[in-house]
Amino acid sequence: MRIRTSFFFAPVIAFAALGASICYAQTPSAAPAKPPVAPVRPVTDDYYGTKIVDNYRYMENLKDPEVQEWMKA
Repeated sequence: MRIRTSFFFAPVIAFAALGASICYAQTPSAAPAKPPVAPVRPVTDDYYGTKIVDNYRYMENLKDPEVQEWMKA
């Protein structure tokens, strides 16, 4: 009786790949870097008597070097 090697080794390869993926998933890795904290600079707008405070209004100015550095970080 002849055993086909591809039929025999397929489960072995699958089991090895599964074991490797489990070991890789449980390996502790470096924590991803946290995004930078944007400073709060409140700007108050008055819309027909209703005051709205926007703490990050300054970030709308994409030409501001500080905003560009924050976005790159």
